[in-house]
Amino acid sequence: SELGDQQRSSERSGASGRLGAMNAPDREESVLLDEDEEVKLGYKIDPKILHSADFIICKEDHTIGNLLRMKLLEDPDIRFAGYRHPHPLETFIEMKIRTNGDISSLQALGHAIKDLSDEVRALENRFRAARDRFHPASQFEEGQFNL
Repeated sequence: SELGDQQRSSERSGASGRLGAMNAPDREESVLLDEDEEVKLGYKIDPKILHSADFIICKEDHTIGNLLRMKLLEDPDIRFAGYRHPHPLETFIEMKIRTNGDISSLQALGHAIKDLSDEVRALENRFRAARDRFHPASQFEEGQFNL
């Protein structure tokens, strides 16, 4: 049958029965670093623009790009922060950061990452407190909720 031939053909090509999704990378490829790809973050100082650097963040997309950009723009030492996700099938973002010179672009990115991490931790703690207020932890079966 024609459908069986298509399925066998897609299995041979590695598409695992996903017709029409041949260009999309596997989900694991989108988030896990490759063994030969040891670096999550790369950067170089921009020689053309004073106090500016370009970053490449591997295995990330608009989610982290926009969070970092917004957190960076809250810092008064930042003159410019922007990012781009070059193509939907690419699994990296490019970010440019320009500071006023009081701190480096790399330091600014480090501060933004730490601040975001602190915010997520505080949100998690507030969530746990609210959950425990309405449903004491003893009511949950062990392992059912991992929060």
